[in-house]
Amino acid sequence: MDPSSPPGERCPDAMWEICGGSEALQGAVQVMALSSASACVDVGYLCAALETADSLQLWQWPESTRRLRVRVPLPSGLAPACARELQGAVVRGIQYWQRRPFELAIDTHPTPSVEVDIEISWEEGLSGSQIGLIHTKASLDQFEVLGITLATLSPNLKYGRTPEEVPLTAAHEMGHALGLPHSDSHRDVVYPTNTARSLTPRDFRTVEPLYRLPNGARIRRGP
Repeated sequence: MDPSSPPGERCPDAMWEICGGSEALQGAVQVMALSSASACVDVGYLCAALETADSLQLWQWPESTRRLRVRVPLPSGLAPACARELQGAVVRGIQYWQRRPFELAIDTHPTPSVEVDIEISWEEGLSGSQIGLIHTKASLDQFEVLGITLATLSPNLKYGRTPEEVPLTAAHEMGHALGLPHSDSHRDVVYPTNTARSLTPRDFRTVEPLYRLPNGARIRRGP
């Protein structure tokens, strides 16, 4: 668990954890406040945090966004075949979100002069039982993914324990990169730990209402 993660984003104890940290920069712009009674109808797990918190704040990419460019470099320090396999698995996981809601352009042959919206980096291992980590920065006029880090090794085991382990980790972090909070169901890919077997209709049903709500909206529990 990254110590910068905000309240409500802490992972429960589990074998492997997938978490992230965020920084909210509200500035002087007025935040729209909504009640859960009006905003949390048929929104998947978008409001799940309100079961334990009094309020939550939602962030999203600007309304003008049409495409996100994602850079997925080869991990270093691995045999070439293994590195290509990991890279391809991450690309596959990110592509699960293709056109939900944005076109995704994935750069697997990084060109430093080409700017990207989301940069993937690799580390052999992360803190504790983590296998993925995202950092974001948000304000009412900007949502920025500062970086996504993925582990090349699972705790105690190499990747490959299950065929979908790597792509589902990438899909989890990409869900956060779109603005999704954690799910409250172990079946969903954005559940805090890697218990999902695939993305679910509920994952997709949650990202749609997120982009119907105002950016930065604060939802309070109650009528």
